[in-house]
Amino acid sequence: MTGGVPGQIGPLGPDLNLVKQWNLAEFIATMRTGIDPNGQELSKQMPWVRSDEWMMRNSPPSMNI
Repeated sequence: MTGGVPGQIGPLGPDLNLVKQWNLAEFIATMRTGIDPNGQELSKQMPWVRSDEWMMRNSPPSMNI
């Protein structure tokens, strides 16, 4: 990211390196429940329940679907 104030911390976001380690079933379960494979509850700000079709179209590329 560019811009902002020098020395200012950028916006926090998800650690996508963690998601790369999940298999498809873990990804789908996380999107449905809001709980990751390690039992951590994810942010309440995201709508969790998604259709299988939506998840197949929008899963991370590392899952090679």
